[in-house]
Amino acid sequence: MMNKFLFVLIVLLAIFGLVDTFLLPTNDDRPASFDALSLAQFLAFVMMLKNSALRKSKFFRYMQLCFTALIIGVLFKILHLTGADQILVISLFSVGVVYTIYFFSKSEKNTLDYLKACMMFFLFVMKPLLEDFVIHSDTDVLIVMIIGHVLVWGTFGLFIYQGIRRRSLF
Repeated sequence: MMNKFLFVLIVLLAIFGLVDTFLLPTNDDRPASFDALSLAQFLAFVMMLKNSALRKSKFFRYMQLCFTALIIGVLFKILHLTGADQILVISLFSVGVVYTIYFFSKSEKNTLDYLKACMMFFLFVMKPLLEDFVIHSDTDVLIVMIIGHVLVWGTFGLFIYQGIRRRSLF
């Protein structure tokens, strides 16, 4: 039941974000579509994590610790406390490292596992590195953002397809 609710919410947010992006003119630098698509992407990530085999592995506790550190880093950043950037960078890299170790420790890997590994590596290692240290133009930031969206939505699409085919999702 929760998967159906999450899926419907993700689809509605994605549709709202796409309609707002391509059909409605905006005067703001950051339209509401960015927020809707980001929220839909986050919920898709949560849905994939909720139904992942990672939850049953010994690495799940480490992943929880990494996400807790990430939340603390975000709170520090919001409150403008010192050390926020360091906590964010360390926690983001930690998520990527823990998932990489989990991925290589799995005995059986399928296409979805490889796609999830690429998504996790890009979102939690490459994207922060590129945005913070390498990229200095708006065009390059847009390209990195599009690559991230394509990876997340491609992975989510394959996840939904396999879940429906195996009758394990809904």
